[in-house]
Amino acid sequence: MVLIAMTLLYCFTALVEVRYDPERRLVLGPDDAPVSLRPQSLDVLHVLASSPGEVIPKDVLIEAVWKDVNV
Repeated sequence: MVLIAMTLLYCFTALVEVRYDPERRLVLGPDDAPVSLRPQSLDVLHVLASSPGEVIPKDVLIEAVWKDVNV
């Protein structure tokens, strides 16, 4: 199992350390409890965490997350 540690802005008021398991697409909070995310939020996190240190072009992100939506 691969876990990626990251810090997320929580409700715009506090930074919270979380871990992301890309194989299970699971986000764990500081107390190792699962963090509930909306499916598209989890998709965005997955795309960004899959390419650490890289800039993800907008069109790649849109194709990965919103491929069935016309904007």
